Amino acid sequence: MNDNEKAMIEAILASVGLEPLRIHESRKPKKIS
Repeated sequence: MNDNEKAMIEAILASVGLEPLRIHESRKPKKIS
Protein backbone atom coordinates (compact mmCIF):
# COMPACT_ATOMS: atom_id res chain seq x y z
CA MET A 1 0.00 0.00 0.00
CA ASN A 2 1.50 3.34 -1.02
CA ASP A 3 1.05 6.70 0.73
CA ASN A 4 -1.63 7.90 -1.69
CA GLU A 5 -3.78 4.84 -1.08
CA LYS A 6 -3.28 5.11 2.66
CA ALA A 7 -4.25 8.80 2.68
CA MET A 8 -7.35 8.11 0.56
CA ILE A 9 -8.48 5.30 2.88
CA GLU A 10 -7.92 7.47 5.94
CA ALA A 11 -9.96 10.28 4.36
CA ILE A 12 -12.82 7.90 3.61
CA LEU A 13 -12.77 6.48 7.12
CA ALA A 14 -12.69 9.98 8.59
CA SER A 15 -15.69 11.14 6.53
CA VAL A 16 -17.63 7.97 7.35
CA GLY A 17 -16.78 8.28 11.03
CA LEU A 18 -17.60 11.98 11.36
CA GLU A 19 -20.98 12.07 9.59
CA PRO A 20 -22.85 10.18 12.36
CA LEU A 21 -21.22 12.39 15.00
CA ARG A 22 -22.45 15.58 13.31
CA ILE A 23 -25.98 14.19 13.03
CA HIS A 24 -25.92 13.05 16.67
CA GLU A 25 -24.69 16.44 17.91
CA SER A 26 -27.40 18.37 16.06
CA ARG A 27 -30.07 15.80 17.07
CA LYS A 28 -31.58 16.08 13.59
CA PRO A 29 -30.42 15.38 10.02
CA LYS A 30 -28.54 18.30 8.53
CA LYS A 31 -27.52 18.90 4.93
CA ILE A 32 -23.73 19.09 4.62
CA SER A 33 -22.79 21.79 2.13
